[in-house]
Amino acid sequence: MEIDSDPREAIVRVMGLLYRRGLINIMGGNASIIDRDRGLVYISPSAVPKNLLEPGDIAVIDMDGNVVEGKPSSEYRLHLEVYRRIDSAEAVLHAHLPHAVLAGDLGLNLDPERYIESKYTVGKCVAIVERLPSGTKELAEATAQALHESGCKVAILLGHGAVAYSDKTIYNALDALEGLEFLSYIEYMKSLYHR
Repeated sequence: MEIDSDPREAIVRVMGLLYRRGLINIMGGNASIIDRDRGLVYISPSAVPKNLLEPGDIAVIDMDGNVVEGKPSSEYRLHLEVYRRIDSAEAVLHAHLPHAVLAGDLGLNLDPERYIESKYTVGKCVAIVERLPSGTKELAEATAQALHESGCKVAILLGHGAVAYSDKTIYNALDALEGLEFLSYIEYMKSLYHR
């Protein structure tokens, strides 16, 4: 199977998958793919139902946040900051994973190496980012810094959601978020039995 060569098509597919899997609400979440050669970022739009996205809905911004085309997600700062701080990042994905948010708020120990599913998708660690208002420069900087300093490819944004980046494809970032949700669910269920 050929992976989408068109970043717009890949973003549409991934956002649809996130919605159908219950990992975002209909207007929530965002995804981006960077074209480093051109200095452009393709990013999902704001205020469009994610199950109805079409390639023409995908916005394009430059690395300074200037809009080239469309209406980018309100979390565009977060995506840009990850790309600025992590040179290997090729795609960034943000979703509102219910079990990951719960695990973060409960302070559960999330060690991806405990389970095969998370070991190979999430990687070696999960960064935690303090509660900060969505769409802000502060959240963008804190998230990118947490990912960069920890070496993790995923972060839980307390009370908000999770972010993953990939040095390969947007589908790898999706796989990491799904692995994080799996890990969070298992650890939450374990915590109920160990009371």
